[in-house]
Amino acid sequence: MDGVSVKRYSFLRKVVLGCAPLLAIGLVAGCGSTAGIAANKVASGGKFPAIPPGPIVVGASADLSGPGAASGESEKALVELGLQLFKAQHPHGIDGHQLEIKLEDDAGSASQAVEVAQSFVSQHVAAIFYASDIPELAAAQFAFWRKADIPNFIDGGDNLYTNVQEWPYVFGVDGSNYQYSTAGASFLAARGVKTLGVVSDGTPADNEVVADLQAALEAAGNKTKIVKQVTIPETAVDASSAIVELKAAHPDAVFVAVETSWGPVWNAFNAQNYAPLIVADGGGLYIAHSSLGVLGANAYTTNFGCIPAGTTPPSYVTSAIKEYFADIGTDLQPGALASVQNVVSKIELFYYAVTKYDSVAPQAIKKALETMPATKVWWELEFHFSPTNHFGLTGPLGAQVCKMDPMGPDDIAVSVPD
Repeated sequence: MDGVSVKRYSFLRKVVLGCAPLLAIGLVAGCGSTAGIAANKVASGGKFPAIPPGPIVVGASADLSGPGAASGESEKALVELGLQLFKAQHPHGIDGHQLEIKLEDDAGSASQAVEVAQSFVSQHVAAIFYASDIPELAAAQFAFWRKADIPNFIDGGDNLYTNVQEWPYVFGVDGSNYQYSTAGASFLAARGVKTLGVVSDGTPADNEVVADLQAALEAAGNKTKIVKQVTIPETAVDASSAIVELKAAHPDAVFVAVETSWGPVWNAFNAQNYAPLIVADGGGLYIAHSSLGVLGANAYTTNFGCIPAGTTPPSYVTSAIKEYFADIGTDLQPGALASVQNVVSKIELFYYAVTKYDSVAPQAIKKALETMPATKVWWELEFHFSPTNHFGLTGPLGAQVCKMDPMGPDDIAVSVPD
């Protein structure tokens, strides 16, 4: 969605939630809880300006008319449904102000994406919930919003955006690349993997993922060494020669990081009857999962939103997932919980931050999030930011390693211990 880690969200767009406790310390209208919101307010002593009259407006950029229009329409539905949910849960809005999510069409075009970014700056939106799906376009938009000090809630996080000094108003709602790589390194060490093969498509995002894994292995004193790396084109339809070359190196395990070519990669492994221990980057859980075949039994993914084995999610979680897939008209698929997490996180974290100081000033939102204690915003979805860490997803649904197959209840992926 927002720049670098779009493969984790290639189809996760729309969600319908049932009545469920959202922010654990917030007001949840109609769900039997009105606890604690007054206690969360802090008198700013006039340090931060009051919320101006009228609705509180946040921005969302989507390709509604270009090559990615199908994805853009799904994002539009996500925004509409997320806003509908928020109004049901918080009928009085945010401190008496209704929340408005302004969706503008970037058309998948560089020039139009910049126009959207500038439009949100000129409108003085209080935050950004979604940027362009295309990494290069999102990066250009981020630059405008950084200059204007607009809080930006992003999906995924390459190393650039984890630099709090350079990007003081960026807050990630899932893990950073390095957090996922650290989880992957721990997993490999726990399984005694000494030699590792790598499949990559050579894109900047995936090169960074591979470099982060190497760094995490070294930081942990892991003896795992990359002994063979093969590269396939980003748009490859046949990865056979690369997988034949990889198989000949006999690595103990294989790490796969590609943007879109998951189907050809899995097909090539199966064609070679090659089923090693596989650890895939996040997109492997969502894209071409049905192509795994027998590989799934020994395949894992660095991801988030996976539940511990034997865990049964509460009914409001499973109901949300079923309604989500009924809405998009498909059978249950992996990654459903992540879609729920994404929309809830952005809205509820913003709600928390604004109500903390009764202000939409960027400095107030930043301070509120940086000083927020470890807080569950929905079921086990927990965040803990700090002045030096704006990628605060933690707890049992944070960055982890998950099984690719079989899935858990309602096709929620299952996490595995280190």
